[in-house]
Amino acid sequence: MQRLAAELSALWAPKSSRMLHEWAAQERYLSADESNEGNARWRWERVPHAVELARAYSDAPDQVLWVMTDDPARPEAIPWTRYNELLCWMSSAQQSKTQMICNIIGHHMIDDPRQILVILPDQHLRRVFSLKKLGTMLRDTPCLQGLISDRKSRDAENTIESKEFPGGGISILISSSGNNLRSWSGPVVICDEFDAWIRSANKQGDPFALALDRQQTFTRRKTFVTSTPLNTESSQIEPMYLAGTQEQWHYPCPSCGGYQVVGFDDRFDKESLTYTCRHCGTVHGEREWKAQEGRWIASNPGAEYRSFHTSAMTSLLTDWAAIQQKFERAMADLQRGAPEKYRVFINTVLGQTYEEKGETLPENHFTRLDNPQRHWYHADVPAGVKLLTLALDTQDDRVEFEVRGWGRGQESWGIQYGVIYGHPDDAELLATVEGLRHKFWQREDGAILRVSRTVWDAMGHYPDQVYAYTREREPEVYAIRGGSEWHAPVVGRMGMVDKQGIKTPIFALGTIAAKDALYNRLKLAHVGAGFCHWPMDPTLGDGITPRMYDEGYFAMLTAEKRVKRISRGVTYNAWVPKRSGIRNEAWDLFVYGLAALLIFLGPRSIDDIPDGAQGAASSQSPGGRRILSKGVRA
Repeated sequence: MQRLAAELSALWAPKSSRMLHEWAAQERYLSADESNEGNARWRWERVPHAVELARAYSDAPDQVLWVMTDDPARPEAIPWTRYNELLCWMSSAQQSKTQMICNIIGHHMIDDPRQILVILPDQHLRRVFSLKKLGTMLRDTPCLQGLISDRKSRDAENTIESKEFPGGGISILISSSGNNLRSWSGPVVICDEFDAWIRSANKQGDPFALALDRQQTFTRRKTFVTSTPLNTESSQIEPMYLAGTQEQWHYPCPSCGGYQVVGFDDRFDKESLTYTCRHCGTVHGEREWKAQEGRWIASNPGAEYRSFHTSAMTSLLTDWAAIQQKFERAMADLQRGAPEKYRVFINTVLGQTYEEKGETLPENHFTRLDNPQRHWYHADVPAGVKLLTLALDTQDDRVEFEVRGWGRGQESWGIQYGVIYGHPDDAELLATVEGLRHKFWQREDGAILRVSRTVWDAMGHYPDQVYAYTREREPEVYAIRGGSEWHAPVVGRMGMVDKQGIKTPIFALGTIAAKDALYNRLKLAHVGAGFCHWPMDPTLGDGITPRMYDEGYFAMLTAEKRVKRISRGVTYNAWVPKRSGIRNEAWDLFVYGLAALLIFLGPRSIDDIPDGAQGAASSQSPGGRRILSKGVRA
């Protein structure tokens, strides 16, 4: 009853007028292991760049955006009057990002009780945050002591995942917990280490979108997103930062007063540890630069929300000598062919995404008229095609497919690419798939072909429905699943998926080996074995059915690049997206089509297959089911 009375009192109590930065300065204490001064008050002087983020979170009435003018010593102030529903902070490591999150939580617990969701990438980081970071603040900040029961009491109101306080509560989840994200609702969402989040929460969709969806019914919503950036190709924090105000911490030159970002660039002397002013050319040391009063300056002041970026070079918590030592160690490893430390330096010290150099084809590679590898044809099915395969890839709201023709030496022709909207349990969608499987295609010379083998990707979306469909139709149809093992063959052994006692045949694919093989074929300049052809006509011979081999298709076909990786001293290839959010369904379907061909062939060569072959492969086990004793490489 006392707890209930306290919670009701907090709900109707007048809210404090203190802003976040004021609360932290007056109330917050750091634990002895977080401060060189022992158990001590929070001091904004140690992290001056973070004050404006705190003011923005509290919607301070006197917020301004500073922008550069023709006179670098006199930036212009533009009033910022928008409500800060979203704040983005892309930063190097050790910039007090986690402490800022703790400050936000502590401020809400005392001055503005609300339901708070904190989302982290994995179980380990959740445990560290809950017990070490948040736990020490609750223990060592006097005004927070006792608001949440001691975990040793085994009180259900205080677990690693959930904590309740008068008037509100804290849910600490991981990005992959789709069910928990759907069951939560509240006005405050805090996203930590955003770039390390999984892209789909238990195959239920984007976890960030799930969290924001449960926030929409509340007023005064707040979303705080922070992360150390990772790879350019897959980063989520960098696009968010670029869409915001793009504010960076600038120091004025001790000589001319011109504002600039003091970065790890050509103006930084790595021997004397000095930085040359970009305006007047005067050289100053670290202490001189950092003794100046810094300021956030925006590059995109017309944005809808505020976004911030910091690097260790401008931080008072890291000195330049330590940065230089990290750089030297990273470069020494890079020159030995081990880029991992250099990648970490770019991410955690400079606060920038790491762009891997790799092999790739430009998006317009196959649409350029002057490209010698461009070889188009007019027939529905050219005379060189010996057999057809059908590949299916399930997305959230659709199934994408490709019918591909194969000839001698695994020369290939794109026959039809398409999209069927719906789910794999829709009768209409399955009827369309059946129509593709049983369609009779007339070859250029009059021969009639039908799809010899169909494969359907069972990873991710609606696997049970895919299993049910393929199980009833094998050996003409098989479920497949991709793998990222660098040493795996294109098609591995056939295995079984056991769902409640019902077994479904499935083939594991080595996607790296498949993409390596297909990439080499896409670069071939002469027609023959392995060469890839595309239709000239936008529709099939009926003049109605689209073939969809357009610019969008070829952008997807060339959506990834091949990069080098090292694992336990072994260098191998890996495939990564060229940029975040780029679609690659056409590339995946090409891989699946190759897998369908190899599953059909088994140990045979396509040159041994009779012209126009259809149906099951000839190699059968005694029970009638074809078995691959070994994996098959392209």
